[in-house]
Amino acid sequence: MDWNNDGKNDLLAGDTHGQVWLYLNTGSVTEPVLAEGVRLECEGHPIVGRDITDAQGKTLKPEPYMGYYSKIHWADLTGDGLSDLLIGHTCGNKATIAMYKNVGTAAKPKLAKPVDLNLSSMSRPSPYVVDWDGDGTVDMVCGTEQPELFFFKNTGTNAKPKWAKAKTIKLKGDGVQNGYRRRIAVTDWNEDGKIDLLVGDFYSAKRPIGGNLWLFLGK
Repeated sequence: MDWNNDGKNDLLAGDTHGQVWLYLNTGSVTEPVLAEGVRLECEGHPIVGRDITDAQGKTLKPEPYMGYYSKIHWADLTGDGLSDLLIGHTCGNKATIAMYKNVGTAAKPKLAKPVDLNLSSMSRPSPYVVDWDGDGTVDMVCGTEQPELFFFKNTGTNAKPKWAKAKTIKLKGDGVQNGYRRRIAVTDWNEDGKIDLLVGDFYSAKRPIGGNLWLFLGK
């Protein structure tokens, strides 16, 4: 993702504590060099999902809607041309997806307070915004802690999404149902104009413990 709209890919990473770290690319497009990571903030407060102590000994308190195991996606969910921050997280027995709207600019993002998207509860949701069904409006596809992937159709507009009931995305492949803790990316892998799906997973039912990266080509 390109955080500051300078044409170079940067890196956003979530962690166990619910924090989100930004690593700016200080190199080039072809030879990235990542700067030291900094915590993303919302209205002057670091995004964090549980009480932690930083390097200076300061206790960081969690924000509303935030939990731990942050799973993130940087995408425009309000139709204004600016990417917003989506975070899937776990908070106690509840797992939700929060949106931090970008109220800054493309070059200097600024995050507003989080809004709970009120999608049906999923275990450790990993959100991805994409026009999954090709109708011109962005939808939501989510990986979870379990083997299932879910598709939430947007029955509203790009500016005001409205989420339909979740539908399960069925994956076919030898051994694909053995994995869980799904993380996803949507792309056009073979440049045929169709949506393809990359799915990373983890498995522990057999030894050695490991994981796979699956490619599902669109038909």
